[in-house]
Formats: sequence, C-alpha cells, structure tokens
Amino acid sequence: QTCALPICSPCEFMANPHAIEILGELRRKTSATLRICTNGTKLEESTIARLEEVAPVYLDVSLNSTSPYRRSALMGDDHPETAIRSPALLKKYGIPYSVTVVMWPFPSLEQALEDLAATAAYAEDNLAVLVQVNLPGYTRFFTPRPSFNMEMVWGRTVEYVQGLRERVACPIRSEEHTSELQ
Repeated sequence: QTCALPICSPCEFMANPHAIEILGELRRKTSATLRICTNGTKLEESTIARLEEVAPVYLDVSLNSTSPYRRSALMGDDHPETAIRSPALLKKYGIPYSVTVVMWPFPSLEQALEDLAATAAYAEDNLAVLVQVNLPGYTRFFTPRPSFNMEMVWGRTVEYVQGLRERVACPIRSEEHTSELQ
C-alpha cells in the first residue's frame, strides 16, 4: 500500500535545469532573500553549494519524513536519501530553511506521529528555522470516500505537535490548509 504523490510537480522550481542561473539573474536585480519551495529531490551537495553563491536564500523543504521507506511511499521518491541528506548540507553551507511535513496517517497514525518526532529531531539537529506540520486533507476529487477520519487525525496531530514543542527546541507548528474544493 502506498500513497505516492507526484514527485515531479510543476511547482518544483529546482527541477528546472536552469534554476541556479535563473536565481543568479534574480540576484542581479534584487538583494532580497530569495525564497524557494522544493521537495528536496534535486538538493545534492553541488546544487546547495551553488545556492550559497546566490545568497541570501531561504528554502522550504518538503521533507515529509527522514525514513527512506516512508518518504518513498508517500512521495514516490526513488532516491529519498538526496532529500533526507539535504538538511545536513543546508546546515553545512549556512543556508536557512524550514522543513515541511504533511501528516498522512500512513501506514498508521501512530507510526506517522513517531516518524514526525524523528523528523523534527533531525530538523532541530540540522538547525532548521521551523518545522511546519500540514494537516492532511482530501476532496471528493481526490477520493470518492474518506481515506481516514480527518477529525481524529487532525486532533491527534495538533495534540502531538503541542507535546513535541516541549521536546524539540526548533519551532514547530501545525497548520490546516483548506480549499474551496469539497
């Protein structure tokens, strides 16, 4: 059983082979921090070293898990180690970043919560600015019937995140993303 989401989203800026050059052009026009959202699949050390050249940059890394199995199952990532290694490399190069986790209750909510704790600790060890926990959801366009008890998953996740705040020094927050689609 997997819940794979498309890994090559049209929103994945770093998938563009000219991403660093584009950022270089932007850097010539502004000194503002360039904020980049990425799923981490392209964050190899050579890429991160090049990001340092266009600093200041800030990355939102959709890590979702530090477990290769779980990340692969959730995201369809054939090489999860690249994204999983990226926080340590961002720390090495002094590039600020946040980690995003979508709390899919896969393979179970308890396993997902344990994985969240491990991912938050890893983010903290690698100096993440923030861990953003997105509460999962779906619409009738995603599945004709509910995949899980959303109210229960949201409640347990928010409660768990509140408890994690006492164990992890890195700021951690949960957030719901609602949509007009129902």
